[in-house]
Amino acid sequence: MHMKIEPVVFNDLSIEEINQNYQKYKERIALYKKHGFDQIKGRENIISTLGELPETILEVGTGKGHLTSLLAKFCKSKVVTIDLNVDDMKIAALNAAQEGVLDKIEFFCVNAEDMRLFADNSFELVVSAFSFHHFEAPFAVMREMMRVTKDKLFISDFNLYGFSLIEHIHESEGRKHQEANSEFDILDVYLGEYGFKVIEEHDEWQKMYFAKKQNGGNLL
Repeated sequence: MHMKIEPVVFNDLSIEEINQNYQKYKERIALYKKHGFDQIKGRENIISTLGELPETILEVGTGKGHLTSLLAKFCKSKVVTIDLNVDDMKIAALNAAQEGVLDKIEFFCVNAEDMRLFADNSFELVVSAFSFHHFEAPFAVMREMMRVTKDKLFISDFNLYGFSLIEHIHESEGRKHQEANSEFDILDVYLGEYGFKVIEEHDEWQKMYFAKKQNGGNLL
């Protein structure tokens, strides 16, 4: 049985909010770049790896929505994105408004471990970037991602160098970067066991898996 959940709508964003958020974004980009992580380049590398985007895309882990907006710019239709943090989702909406793509994004507050909102094979492409290490039950999330895609999966996360940069940046701010699991390196084996052909890509900061379902996949 599929759940009935309405999208989260952000239709009351003011110009002042959008501009203030954009200024914070520019400051954040500069901070990360100062420490050696070019966030813009990292996201552009993802788009380059994905190639031409299909009609139906699901993003798992909206975060602040920077990749969401980039996907929306290049997709042929709308991007559906899910997360549990509504506060971050509003920031994602502000970023999308700044980029002029808010109308091409549907936001849903959904736990990635249970995506009954979506039927099997609902999306041609399912994407998740820099979120895997936050998942409390990562392979439950992956089974759901495999279920709802009818064709391709893309998932990336920081490599050791990327994690070291993030930890250093957070420590400089008096924070600690949270990691719920460290299972990313066996993900290609897991995907292969369930009927996906996996291509592994790398850049300076992240490891990327681009996987295509073979023979309908095997989720039994």
